Amino acid sequence: MYKVIKKEKINKKDILEWEKLWSNSRNAQFFNSHQWFEACKKSMPSKYLCFFIYNNDELVSIIPIKVILHFIYVSPGGKYLDKNANLFLKSNHECMDWLIKKYFKHKLLIFNEVPEKDLLYYGRDFIARESSINPYAILDSELSTITKRTSKKIKSILNMNKNKFSFKVYSGNNLKRNINLMFNIEKESNKIKRKKAIFIHSKVRQLFYEISSYPGTTLFVLYFEGKPIAHTFDFINKDYIMGYHTAYLNKYKNLIPGKLVSYFVMRYCLANNIYKYDFSRGDGHKKRQFAHFSEQNYNLFYTDIFVVKFFVNIYFLILDKFNQFKTIIKKIIRKK
Repeated sequence: MYKVIKKEKINKKDILEWEKLWSNSRNAQFFNSHQWFEACKKSMPSKYLCFFIYNNDELVSIIPIKVILHFIYVSPGGKYLDKNANLFLKSNHECMDWLIKKYFKHKLLIFNEVPEKDLLYYGRDFIARESSINPYAILDSELSTITKRTSKKIKSILNMNKNKFSFKVYSGNNLKRNINLMFNIEKESNKIKRKKAIFIHSKVRQLFYEISSYPGTTLFVLYFEGKPIAHTFDFINKDYIMGYHTAYLNKYKNLIPGKLVSYFVMRYCLANNIYKYDFSRGDGHKKRQFAHFSEQNYNLFYTDIFVVKFFVNIYFLILDKFNQFKTIIKKIIRKK
C-alpha cells in the first residue's frame, strides 16, 4: 500500500533516506541527488516541494518539484537540468500512476529531460515530447570511440607542442578554491559572442558553487604553457562520468582545446576504471567525434484539466507545423 509524505523542507533524516534510496536505485545520477535539489533551492529561490513515496513503509520514490503559479509543478533546475530529477527504486509505473491520481488533480505536471530508458517509470497518461539527444561513449583502451580524423588531429597537435600542455584535476575543497578558473575561461570563450555564456548570471555561478560540494563533481582544466585554456565540469559516479559544462579560450582555438580536454578526460577515465562517458544533452558535431552512441530524452506533461490539456495539444500542433516549415526553408536555402 502506497503512502506519500509531502515535504517543504528536508532534514538530516530525510537526507539519509534519500541517500539510501539513491544508492539502491537503478536510475541514480547527479540530478536526482539531494545535492541538486538543495543547490536549486539556494541559487534559484522559489517554492519547492518534495514527495517521499512509500510502499509498505519502504521508500520507493522521491519526486522533487518546483511550484509555479500554484498549479504548475515542474522539475527543479529549469534549463540547467540535463537529466530528470525523479528518483525511483523499482522499474515500474505503479508508483507514478498512484501519485498523479491522488495528489496531482487539477495540476499541470512537467518532468523535463527524461531519458528514454526511464520512460517505464511513468504511465500512459503523460504526453511525451522529444526534448534532446544525449550522446555517450563506452570507452576502451584504444579510445576507439574518437573518430580517426579527430584522433589524428589530436596526436598532431600534441606532437607539435611537446611538453607545452598540462592537465589538472580539481575536486572537493580544491575545486571550490579554483572554481573561478572556469568562470574566467568562459569570459574569453566563443560562448560570449554566441550568447551562450551562463556565468554572466550570479545565480548560475552560485548554482555551480553549490553543486561543487557533490562528492563526484570534478573540474578538469587544460593548460598551455602554464595558462588555463579549457575546462570541463563533470560528475563522476563509480564507473560513469557525465559532462556538464565545457568552454575554451577563443584565442587558442587553433589548438582544438575543447577536443584536447575531452581526450585527456577520457585518458583519466581509463586510468580510474570509468568506462561510460555521458556527454550530456546536445547533439553537436564535436560530441559526435567522441561518442558513438546516443539516447533520446523527453519532456513529459500531465494534466487532467481539460482546457489546459486542449491548449497544450494545440501548442504542440503549432510547434510541429512551425518546425516542419523551418526544415523546408533550410532545405531551400541549401539548394541555392
